[in-house]
Amino acid sequence: MKIEATSKNTVVISLSSHDLEELGITYDDMDYKNLETRRVIYTLLEEANKTLGKDFHPSGKMLIEAIPDPFGGCVLYFTVYQSDADKEALIPVVTPFVFLCEFKGENGLIDASRAILSEILKPPESKLYSNGTDYRLLFKSFSNHGKLKSILREYSDGMTESNTKIAHTKEHWNCLCDKNAIEKLGVV
Repeated sequence: MKIEATSKNTVVISLSSHDLEELGITYDDMDYKNLETRRVIYTLLEEANKTLGKDFHPSGKMLIEAIPDPFGGCVLYFTVYQSDADKEALIPVVTPFVFLCEFKGENGLIDASRAILSEILKPPESKLYSNGTDYRLLFKSFSNHGKLKSILREYSDGMTESNTKIAHTKEHWNCLCDKNAIEKLGVV
């Protein structure tokens, strides 16, 4: 669980799939009308209050946004409104999902690219890297592509959102295509 304040009125809580499992809820089950969802929200806000030393409480006017991540977790945005001016000044912060897929050889890479192009109307931004024998696709997306994850699980040899692995790839692997890699590979 990662908790941060992005402004004086906004707290962002990133939850992994493991965090959601420990809380006893999934992204798909989240519904504020559900008592279990409310319990989780109160628990998360209590943890944010302890961590940040602030008092975020859902009894006032609060915008709660939940965005799924590509690996089964989610990101929750809590924005407390103190006045109507706060609502007008609110600029939503959208954090992209960045993740890496590895392929041992080119067959799975090309097959995955073709499957993505045939099943997803607008594939996310993608870059292709190689170390000579293996390939890595770096994805950046502003929405959770459940279908994309499913295709990649079938064809790739692993997925990660590790910032360290992403940075290592950018620094030490050769960039073969720095824009629209999926679109270019899918027509090979």
